[in-house]
Amino acid sequence: PQDRTALARQLLENAARSQDDPVTLWVPCRAAQDTAAQTCDIRTAFEAIELAARFIDVDTLALKLAALTSAGKAAKGPEEFADLTTDHLRLVDELVDADQFETAEKTATAAVQLARKSNDAALATKATGRSKEVSEAKTLYQGMKSVLETLAKNSDDPGANLETGKFLCFVKGA
Repeated sequence: PQDRTALARQLLENAARSQDDPVTLWVPCRAAQDTAAQTCDIRTAFEAIELAARFIDVDTLALKLAALTSAGKAAKGPEEFADLTTDHLRLVDELVDADQFETAEKTATAAVQLARKSNDAALATKATGRSKEVSEAKTLYQGMKSVLETLAKNSDDPGANLETGKFLCFVKGA
């Protein structure tokens, strides 16, 4: 694992030096992401994703989810499961911010499963609570479709504006 971690860091450093050519940047970034995920080094995997995203149009949320999924298969001990749970919960926040509630709900469910494997009761409680919040937010978001249609027809509709405000305030935290 130490050799793979070192390899991932070296690939990331090589990628950082080759920002002029997207292909020369993408290949080591992708290899660093995959290698880091195999050793549960999510920090390095996410660094590789973020570096690639600065120069190439990539779906960072999908890549982060793929890295977490790969790392989840490689995780062995309670500490790794705990770290992965925390990383999943961070990604859930990013997915909710991007209105990707379906994926956020699945990611939150995965966080609950990982938290159980971590043997950390407080973390499991936190993950379960966040999973419930995301499910509720998804339901509210789906209910917003008719409200948005109303606002498209009449942007001054007080009821639709109230519902939109509640959603933005209580779900999105805006």
